[in-house]
Amino acid sequence: MIFDFKLDPDTHDVVFEKGDLVQETDPAAALAQTVVVGLKMWLGESLIDTSQGMPWFEEILGRKEKDMSLVVARVENFVSQIPGVTSVTIEDADFNYTTRALSFGLFINTEDGETIEISPMVIVRES
Repeated sequence: MIFDFKLDPDTHDVVFEKGDLVQETDPAAALAQTVVVGLKMWLGESLIDTSQGMPWFEEILGRKEKDMSLVVARVENFVSQIPGVTSVTIEDADFNYTTRALSFGLFINTEDGETIEISPMVIVRES
């Protein structure tokens, strides 16, 4: 079972109740949170281990032409390596050149036989 502190789904801040950290007790929610945190971490962003994270800029957002098949393959490969995930499906992958945002629907099948939907998943390239 995955153990993690609960994060606010909108701000991704750690959740506190009455001054105490809240533990995420729902295994599916904990797995979804792990996937979202992993996908939102850019390669090299972690000071502890710079090899962690998605190579968003290096392989996807930093390129002039966006190859959506590459995006789908990289996300599927990254997510499928997370413990508890048995398979991944990506739908409606799109890059908005005006907002510089990559969005896609993410469907994860778990070892517990559940399907988790994370949609839309949005990654924005900051200036």
